[in-house]
Amino acid sequence: MGDGSEDVGTRSFGARGLGEIGTVGSAAAIGNAVYNATGIRVRDVPITLDKLIEHL
Repeated sequence: MGDGSEDVGTRSFGARGLGEIGTVGSAAAIGNAVYNATGIRVRDVPITLDKLIEHL
């Protein structure tokens, strides 16, 4: 193409998507917090009250 988009890991504007890296661990952290508070391990997101109640 000649516009630099063939470089590995870059977008067509040359920017790298670093915002996704910080959001990956947040779902796991929330899941661990729910487990620590309730003792129920929910592996599906979004974690809702009905999913917690069905595991009782």
